Amino acid sequence: MILSITSEITAVEFRHLNSFEWAVLKILTAFPDNPPTTQEATDNLSLHEPAFIKAAIDSLSSVKAIQKNPEKEIDSDLQNFTLTNLGKEFFVDQGWEVGSPDVHTEEFSLAWPSAKIQFDRKNFSNYQKTIVQVPSNEEIKIRLDLHQIEQLLNSRSTTGSWRVKSFYISNAKPE
Repeated sequence: MILSITSEITAVEFRHLNSFEWAVLKILTAFPDNPPTTQEATDNLSLHEPAFIKAAIDSLSSVKAIQKNPEKEIDSDLQNFTLTNLGKEFFVDQGWEVGSPDVHTEEFSLAWPSAKIQFDRKNFSNYQKTIVQVPSNEEIKIRLDLHQIEQLLNSRSTTGSWRVKSFYISNAKPE
């Protein structure tokens, strides 16, 4: 059976690390006491231009993922930075949350009882048209997970990526 679902989703915009930010965090994780210079990192990564590493340093520094080591020189070379606890979290999460959570109302189709969100209407023909008892909103919520809801929200987003904090089902009816 296909259900038409209305859900209220609380989510915060999520900024994924770019490759250069990831590389800087990885370098500072691997060499916490003696990181390479920006030029050494550039050469080892075969970038031919330190601007990419410098931009990543600026970006990560602005969100406090890295900080200048007070015992080192004042310039913005990679060897003068250390990884913060926040930077460690960003590295594990592969990015960071931006701004405050927003509430999104989303309507979507859900195959029941498999609890698979239907992204493509042409696949509906595979499901039985037999009417069975419509599950409760709570039963549906139990079967769905944050990852599925996040995937739905991100597939419809034109502004970026979202990290889902919570959701609830406000309406469920057979299609």
